[in-house]
Amino acid sequence: MDLPLNPEFPYYLAEADLMELGSQFPDGHGIDWSRFLFFGEQRDVSPGEYLIRQFDCDSNLYVLTHGEFEVRIAASPDGPEQSIASIEPIAVIGEQSFLDDGPRTASVVASTRSTVYRLTRSAFEEMREKEPGVAWAFLLDVARSLSQRSRALLAKQREL
Repeated sequence: MDLPLNPEFPYYLAEADLMELGSQFPDGHGIDWSRFLFFGEQRDVSPGEYLIRQFDCDSNLYVLTHGEFEVRIAASPDGPEQSIASIEPIAVIGEQSFLDDGPRTASVVASTRSTVYRLTRSAFEEMREKEPGVAWAFLLDVARSLSQRSRALLAKQREL
């Protein structure tokens, strides 16, 4: 089942219809989520805690399984933040910096008590070696999500 993408800020995976953790994740494009999450590190995040800070340089990727986050942006590192979206499960967070090593484009702050799985670059490399099919399917799904987000932003820009 496809989760609907938010046309203003589509963060959700193209084919993530979760049930319960591990076996609850679907076979979205061949991803065995229980095998994928094996390489991630579970982390609980408290309300108000920053998961990602805009302008920081790190390449961790997160999969949100429970809770909700607020996405905030600022014009400069010292500038005030503005809330632009919220993220709910199931969502991948931080995929741009994970893929291109660029600085974070937004801050992500927990709105509620939340659970994420953190995937480091080294953990992904291990996954790529031990579970290449899982790694490949995940990258394809992230690429589809980024492509859909790009198309949605272009469509919105055309409306302006």
